[in-house]
Parts: sequence; structure tokens; C-alpha cells
Amino acid sequence: MTVLSRRRALGLAFAALPVPARAAAASLKQAAAARGLCFGAAPETDLGTAPEAYRALLAEQCGLLAPVLPWTAREPGGEDSWGPQAAAALSFAATNRMAIAGSHLLWHEWLPKWFAGLEPADARAAAEQRAAGLARRFAGRVYAWNAVNEALRPEDGRDDGLRASPLLAQLGPDFIAAAFAAARRADPAARLLYNDYNLEAATRAQEAKRGALLRLLDRLLAAKAPIDGVGLQSHLDPGAPFDERRYRDFLREISGRGLRIAITELDVLDTRTEGGPEARDRAVADIYARFLAVALDEPAVSSVVAWGLTDPLSWQNDPSRRDFRRADGLAARPLAYDAELRPKPAFHAILHALENAPVRSPG
Repeated sequence: MTVLSRRRALGLAFAALPVPARAAAASLKQAAAARGLCFGAAPETDLGTAPEAYRALLAEQCGLLAPVLPWTAREPGGEDSWGPQAAAALSFAATNRMAIAGSHLLWHEWLPKWFAGLEPADARAAAEQRAAGLARRFAGRVYAWNAVNEALRPEDGRDDGLRASPLLAQLGPDFIAAAFAAARRADPAARLLYNDYNLEAATRAQEAKRGALLRLLDRLLAAKAPIDGVGLQSHLDPGAPFDERRYRDFLREISGRGLRIAITELDVLDTRTEGGPEARDRAVADIYARFLAVALDEPAVSSVVAWGLTDPLSWQNDPSRRDFRRADGLAARPLAYDAELRPKPAFHAILHALENAPVRSPG
């Protein structure tokens, strides 16, 4: 019996959906560009086999594409190679003149199995080769790289707030600065970001993580690491408190350090919204509107990448993600478009926020 991967299974399910002709809609990409912003999304399925209506939607609405580019080298010194889905996404971006929002140069969850067996000096060389090799391979096509992803975890108990990961164990705490330096040498034009999650809610845990992030930025800047900005994933939780003033102050703390800000994985966790589809869609749209009104009011925010465009292919509908399953068993409805590629209230909330953002210098 053939076992399908989750992405392949969802892709086949999506391809089987009847997709009616779509009326032309306002463009999130164009609304963002008019305010000096960039808007994009992560591809949710294999763009080599996706329905043409979905491919057209992605090209119509997005100026950035965020393909998944994991560390896949089979041996130290080897070059990363990807399957047909990543290759199709990269080809789609090139054909449609979309810049790449690159994820990720270094992430503890993407380490090859052989990495743990390397001596420290060899591990450092391998990590820097990964960062530089990927950046060099796509030089000139990348708007921004997540140079290092999710390296903070204050609950691990370190004074510096860093995650107790194999990267830290093998390379020491300066691996973050080293990754930025390697990427900058390989692609001087790309914006280099530190990217992380759980930084928007007004909770004690996320307040501690915001503080750890700001201290990390100060260390990187003091070490003259070539960091250009911060990526804030922004998986928005309806069950978590959001304090506009506190979040605005946090964004200003980042921009006050001379850094840009990217919203890198925007969606709403449709796990605790209540009622029928219409009520849930309104609740999700309200969360987008409230968050983006604050985020886009900060001139340092220069790009927004949604973590998908269509509900049925959202990672929240992955059957293996039991931690995000709704108690009522219904499918999540977290994104801008429904299964038939019709814009939902979330689309109009995002569009309105982009259209009303202050104009800033593009780039």
C-alpha cells in the first residue's frame, strides 16, 4: 500500500475540488505596494500539479513566495537538493517574477542526521556552508532570508534565553552571528532576518521571550553581525490576550535599533472561535484587523507573508497536528480564501489594513 505524505494527500484533495470561475478581486499585492509594503504567501501545495485557478490566485495576490527549503544535503559538504514540490515552487516564483521570502538558512528542526556526529569545528563549517551555499544559490532572487529561525526559548533556563538545541550544543551561542556573516558574504543584497514565534500576546511567557529577543538583538548589533531585521511569525491565537499598546512598544523597540520588521507566517489559529462558519469567519477577520492595525502602523514593518491563502490546505488542517484540532472536529477556517477560492471576511480585513497603512519607503 502506498502511503501519501500529508502535503501530497492534501494536494490531491485540493486538486479534486471543483473550482468555479473566479471574478477578479482586489489585489493584496497591489494594495501593499501602494503603501511601500511587500505582500506574499507560502505555497500550500505542489504548484506543479495545483489547479490553474489556484496558481493564478497566488500570482495575482502575491509579490513574494515563501517556499520551504530544508537542509537536505546527504553528507557534509554536499549541496542541498529538493523534491519536485520545492522545485515547482521555485520555478513558479521565477516565471511570475515573484521574489523569494527564504525559509530558513539555519533551524534546529532541519538538521541532517549526520550533523550531530560532527566534531565542533566540522559542525561550524557545515552550518556556515549551509547558510552561505543557499544564499549564494539564490542571490539576486531573494527579498529576505530567515537567516536563523527559532533560536530562543527562555523556558530552557539559560541567562541568554537561547534554545538548548543541537546547534547551540555543537556551535556555541555565537552560531547566530556566524550564520548572518556567512549569508551576507554570499548574498550582499538580500535582507537578513532573525525569525521567531510567540512574540505578540500579552502573556508573561511571551513578555519574557520579547525581552530575550531584544537582548539577542543587542548582542548581535554589538558584535556587528549583519542583521537587517526581525521576522515575527504571528500565528495569532484568539485565546491569548493582545495589548495594542504593549505590542506597539515592542515594535518600536525593534525599529529603534535601526532594524526592519517582517511579518513572516501570518494566520489565525482557528481553534477556539465559536459558532457557525459565518460567526467564526467574522471572529478570524476581527483578529486580523486588530493585529494589522497596530503592526502596519509601524513604518519599520516592510513586508507581510501569510502562511497560506486557502483554508483547506492550512497546516492547521493537518490530521497529525492534534494540538491544533478543534474540539468540534470541524475544519479550521484561518485564511483569506475558502475551498472554492472565494475571498472571505479575512481577505477584506487584510486588504483594508494594507490600504490604510501609512505610506513608507519601499524595500
